[in-house]
Amino acid sequence: KYGTSNNPQYILINIATNTVPGEGSEDDELYVDDIEMIYNTGIDLPMPSCGWSSLYLDFNAKVPSGATAYYATKMEAGYVTLEAIPAGKSIPANTAVLISSSQSSLTFEQSDASPADVRGNILSGTLTDEYKENGYDYFVLSGDSTTSQTPSFAKYQGSRLSANRAYIMVRQ
Repeated sequence: KYGTSNNPQYILINIATNTVPGEGSEDDELYVDDIEMIYNTGIDLPMPSCGWSSLYLDFNAKVPSGATAYYATKMEAGYVTLEAIPAGKSIPANTAVLISSSQSSLTFEQSDASPADVRGNILSGTLTDEYKENGYDYFVLSGDSTTSQTPSFAKYQGSRLSANRAYIMVRQ
């Protein structure tokens, strides 16, 4: 899996010589060595051969070179209207998008830039694997999207949606 399920803003580290907080013994000494912080500043998204994938992250992410992100503004008569977020622009945190690229893998890095305005986006997403809600149909990006020009959605038949993926939820 990729992505995260939270968005930490700080870290607190406490190193002590005693198991009792605020206590210690006379002449205590503490040597700390080799502390290393390792964190990811982005995620890698493997791209299927059809050239389309979906994505949902909890941080603002820069659209990498060679890719375009899309959000959907309406679904009518089986067609979805897509609006582009071009390479170099920022996808807002907690925004479900479709990704188009001919590359086999893309890296989405965190971005401090002002994110694109995606008002009206009908795509939803999840950060964790989750069960579908009763009373709704779910449509996911179909594996039948055979050209890089035409993504297609299919009614999802499973019971559990995959983490970090986008979907369209329609009341039955």
